[in-house]
Amino acid sequence: MFTFIIILCVFYLAYGLGGYLIFSSDVSDFRELHIALLNLFRYTVTDMDYEALRQSSVVAASIYYVSWTLLILLVLVNVIVAILSDGFEKVQEENRNTLA
Repeated sequence: MFTFIIILCVFYLAYGLGGYLIFSSDVSDFRELHIALLNLFRYTVTDMDYEALRQSSVVAASIYYVSWTLLILLVLVNVIVAILSDGFEKVQEENRNTLA
């Protein structure tokens, strides 16, 4: 679990820094690094303002938006699968203990 959190923090920091470097002059959500990082946490559960990014740079906005959305989708699905697998394993272990 600790390794997962470290990897997730690396992705947030990389995308936050990238968003800050690319969009800080035009998009208010990325004006400062700490604001960019906080907004990435917000974008994990809500929608990113794609139009504001697109007005800054069409190509960079498309790459940034699609890659962030896919990355977070994969991470969240991975978390759900891990939780379900852990629960299934615990139930299987309980069933083995009661039958033995």
